[in-house]
Amino acid sequence: LGQNVFGDNLERTINNKTINNRPLECKQFRSVTEATNCQILFISASEKDRFPKIMDALRGTSVLTVSETDQFIEAGGMINFVIEANKIHFQINDEAAKKSGLTISSKLLSLAVHPH
Repeated sequence: LGQNVFGDNLERTINNKTINNRPLECKQFRSVTEATNCQILFISASEKDRFPKIMDALRGTSVLTVSETDQFIEAGGMINFVIEANKIHFQINDEAAKKSGLTISSKLLSLAVHPH
């Protein structure tokens, strides 16, 4: 959702891949209402000012929200990628995931860094 920061890299990466015999598909959404039926939604930094409205619109859905933007976790996002010491790490808002009916594995939770 928002500006595409991946170019065609994400599409090429998941092209012809399946999970549980279901093909992965990459779609660009122009509005959050279009995205309420997806399973994972990457929300671009271009939408930072709209994070609260986006999270409100997704309430009650089981959409895993992902970004790479400051304050995403605090706004109710679930997974946020951050760069620390030239390495990519991720933060997890397990409470937000639980409210959406999603369970994040304890192993993944143990690898997450905490927001500062």
